[in-house]
Amino acid sequence: MQSGKEFIDTLKREHARLGRLVDVIDNGRWWTTDTPGRPAVADLDKQAKLLVSVIDEIDRVVGQIGSR
Repeated sequence: MQSGKEFIDTLKREHARLGRLVDVIDNGRWWTTDTPGRPAVADLDKQAKLLVSVIDEIDRVVGQIGSR
């Protein structure tokens, strides 16, 4: 189990990593409407939904800190 500081460091590192990915995506300019691009976009959409779910759970747990 990580310490609180290690957890925060992990979140900061992954936040920066996600920021770099968003920069690479460049507002979707590289996305194609051709058939080969659709599966990739569908996979990315699935992963984005998972990310939202995970962040929601982290938010829920962090919101409970100090309330016990």
